[in-house]
Amino acid sequence: MKNVIELVIGNLREKAEYKANRKLLKNLPEDYRYVYKAIEKFMFNSLVFDDEIMKILMDILEAFAIAAHDGKPVLSITGEDVGIFCDNLLKKFQVKTWHDKKREELNEKINTRFKIKTMEDV
Repeated sequence: MKNVIELVIGNLREKAEYKANRKLLKNLPEDYRYVYKAIEKFMFNSLVFDDEIMKILMDILEAFAIAAHDGKPVLSITGEDVGIFCDNLLKKFQVKTWHDKKREELNEKINTRFKIKTMEDV
């Protein structure tokens, strides 16, 4: 029964976390909101969506809230190259990107065609 409810209205815990995330974001200074939204867009456009992404974004948001409270500029958290900041987070948490997914699909297709055993099959 729970699965049917989740199909209709979604995961309530995730929705509550998302709302808390948005409330915290709304209370940040404009520069922080701007950078966070850019990071969020980057993450959503380049990653395979899973729970890990939301955890990473919430961690970023919490770090931003602390830095803003301490009066630090947003780039003191991310550095000037926000793309590298994002890439480093993705590597640290080993999050799969769309590129990773497509590479795996390509290799699986070729390996199946030629019946090549991968390291996972051994």
